[in-house]
Amino acid sequence: MMVDELVTWKGCAAMYRTGQCRLTASTIEELDAAAEAIGCCPGHFRGRPFPHYLLTCARRAAAIALGAVFLPSVWQEEDRKRA
Repeated sequence: MMVDELVTWKGCAAMYRTGQCRLTASTIEELDAAAEAIGCCPGHFRGRPFPHYLLTCARRAAAIALGAVFLPSVWQEEDRKRA
């Protein structure tokens, strides 16, 4: 399982004001199991542009403690190039 960088967005929900990131995995089964293990509710699942869960800063830390590795997001890289 993998997490990308914490980012903040203008107008984001209050729970994400300290940042949000995406949790991804090689399979949907692995992704769902990891999300459940760190206490992510099914409502945080997103299927586009790829299957992932949105994580708060605290849940990102929990995912890393569970064994998630950091993998930079392609979309975040593109945003940095445009900035």
